[in-house]
Amino acid sequence: MEFKQSTSIMFSNFSLVFKLLLYVLIVTLIFVSLVSAIVIPVFRQITAAESMGYLVDNTRDHVQTFLQGNSSIMSTYEVLKVDIIAIWETFFSAGGAIAAVCIGVFILYILYKFLLSLSFMPTSDILNNFMSSNLRYGFLSNFTLNIRRSVKFSLLSVLIFLPIDAAIIVTVGSLFIGAWQIIKVFALPIALVVGIFLCSFRQSLFAGWIPRLLFHPEEKIFEALKKSYIETKYYRKTLIAAFAIVYFIYWALTGALTASTFGLMLLIIRPMNFVMTRIVELVGYYKINRMRFYTDANTVVDTVAVGLREENQEKINQ
Repeated sequence: MEFKQSTSIMFSNFSLVFKLLLYVLIVTLIFVSLVSAIVIPVFRQITAAESMGYLVDNTRDHVQTFLQGNSSIMSTYEVLKVDIIAIWETFFSAGGAIAAVCIGVFILYILYKFLLSLSFMPTSDILNNFMSSNLRYGFLSNFTLNIRRSVKFSLLSVLIFLPIDAAIIVTVGSLFIGAWQIIKVFALPIALVVGIFLCSFRQSLFAGWIPRLLFHPEEKIFEALKKSYIETKYYRKTLIAAFAIVYFIYWALTGALTASTFGLMLLIIRPMNFVMTRIVELVGYYKINRMRFYTDANTVVDTVAVGLREENQEKINQ
């Protein structure tokens, strides 16, 4: 039910997806530009070395020999394996430069995550205004209005989510590598299912954080986090199920449409996932607190149990 209602809300506010798409593109372009400014000079310096040039030319010659029919598949595979290993070792022999690049890219990635998460609170605020009052606000004006709290929220959320995400990646990666040695290609769906569950569980732990900040602006960021965790405790299973559906569809669409659309659909799928995540959080918060909300301009969902609604209570009293 949560997913169905969240989907209805998203399509009622689909223009928000395009606004968020523009924001994600701008942030991504900034990130790619900064990473390129760090990586490209170092890469050129390493590839310009005489030893690297010899290895690249040698690899090219082996490929041409195979294409001309003068070498078998197995012999070509063996020599290319040696060439690629040599290129890899030569590239990473510049340890200091590679380490500096890795540190620089990691710092920029943290900045990238911070800038992306700045959009979460204004996105939730826009959706909340629609759900509570059927009102619509612009993204830029709301982004500016919430910028101070968004900065505080983004800083803390990045610090919290980075180690959690790293732990999930290590867990899923280790599971995949271990399972691959036993069941080969069947390891992929198992790793995907485990990854979706872990991401859904992680998201459910923080699902009430942004809604709590919106409804209780007097609370500090960390105080809202602690109270939201307690508030969503008994709704956790439902939230995990809703997030699991959202993430499963996200990865299914990513896998199905990446090749067929040359990656273009990824541009729209990611902001859609951001919006759906924020909506599921809000729907969960509304239901926990038994509040009514709009799913579209003509439909209002009453989250109070039928027997406890005011109109039914009046009939009972009469």
